[in-house]
Amino acid sequence: MLGGDRLHDVSRPWSCGKQCNARATHASFPDPSGVRDLACSPPRAEAVTLAESPDQSARSRGAHGLGAPTRDPLLALSQEADRGYSRGDMTGAVFAGIETGGSRIRARIADAGGDVLADAHWPTTTPDAALTNLVAFLAGAVPASGTLVAIGIAAFGPLVRDALSGDYGRVLNTPKPGWSGSNLRAALAGRFNVPVVVDTDVNAAACAEWQRGAGRGVRSLAYVTVGTGIGGGLVVQGRPLEGALHPEIGHIRVGRREGDRAPSVCPFHESCVEGLASGPAITRRLGTGRALADDPALLELAAEYLGELAATLVLAWSPERIVWGGGVMSTPRLLERLRSALTSTLAGYGVGEAAAAPDFCVSAALADSGLEGALLMARASLPLNPKTGL
Repeated sequence: MLGGDRLHDVSRPWSCGKQCNARATHASFPDPSGVRDLACSPPRAEAVTLAESPDQSARSRGAHGLGAPTRDPLLALSQEADRGYSRGDMTGAVFAGIETGGSRIRARIADAGGDVLADAHWPTTTPDAALTNLVAFLAGAVPASGTLVAIGIAAFGPLVRDALSGDYGRVLNTPKPGWSGSNLRAALAGRFNVPVVVDTDVNAAACAEWQRGAGRGVRSLAYVTVGTGIGGGLVVQGRPLEGALHPEIGHIRVGRREGDRAPSVCPFHESCVEGLASGPAITRRLGTGRALADDPALLELAAEYLGELAATLVLAWSPERIVWGGGVMSTPRLLERLRSALTSTLAGYGVGEAAAAPDFCVSAALADSGLEGALLMARASLPLNPKTGL
């Protein structure tokens, strides 16, 4: 159980006194939050703007551009469940997790034992506004008795997740206005002298659910979020699927149902599942002041599109379980109807016993899967202990 009783008050402006241990470097950014005196900082790092790619000398300075190379965060994350950390090994260590969502950005600071020290969130507007808010939060929320040692980011994509790339963390062409080409990871790495690691929000959530939530006990797990967008990640033994980039399952084409002529909300595709069944797509279909649960026909339509997506994942990935998260999936009866649509779409084809199990399609067990995954990534980014090898 996370220590919710230790939450920092985020209703006041953040400030950094002489005892701040966030180790932020002096940087040029708007200062609405009172973060002016960062005299506790080390010498200033070279400024990195969100529109720029990370420093091209990153390879010579390590994968993160922050000094000595760190562990592969994905490999380390898969080992985390087996080894754990002791408070004695990391006295005073503080970790930051960040989740960038289509509607809001969340940040959390936790100690080595997992107790939450501070929480904050802001609407998702522009990359520069996100950077300003996050720098102020991180610089002001780390307690004087702690030291920020790593930052993990669970980000919407598509993005470059290869830590050896000079563009590590860069957002590619995305439906989110103003975010294409931005690099929040690089910007934070330019301001804090700690490892900053990033993966997709769904990969992070999948790892957290596999390790601590609805995926415990299975070898392979697909996590799907249905909210402002639709995305998914696959983990096998805790390690996310790796490829040229990462899966973008929200943009898989689905067959439009007869009579469905509603325009897609995706600017790239006319018939992808995100364009037809994401939160904004459902809102456009409903109109103002109506809920999905109040429209049985639309609920069935959304379930059919999501069930077709689930069938595609079964046929392509063959996971042992699919965990569903995101705001849309909280709609009563949607998951039940989705299960039925999955069965209908598969039409009796032999896909094994797992897909027919009652617990094959389940709701996420963690309230903050993405944030917890970001914190796990931050912890896993630290170097191995030279004494124990863990």
